[in-house]
Amino acid sequence: MTELFDTGVYRVVDNDKLNMTGIEITQAPYEGIIFVYGKVQFVEGKQHLNFQRNIVKVPEGADIDELNKDANLQKLMGDILVELIQHQVEKEDENRTSADNMDS
Repeated sequence: MTELFDTGVYRVVDNDKLNMTGIEITQAPYEGIIFVYGKVQFVEGKQHLNFQRNIVKVPEGADIDELNKDANLQKLMGDILVELIQHQVEKEDENRTSADNMDS
């Protein structure tokens, strides 16, 4: 799987005023959309995630109601979430391995 971050599909952005981190999509057709994740749940026994997301910025001329109904955008948001989770797991594994090596 080609990583979306590495190919420039999105970037992580901070909003100090709202004390939150968001995801900005950087490629068409969703370029300029910034969203945040809410509650994330794993579905037991299935390869499925339930997650809340909230679009906090839309490009000029875009209709937020249409974007919220856009199945391709929803899939992209899910793919980004999976990638972020995988990256976090890999980072934790690396830290655990480093700690184990220090204990040896």
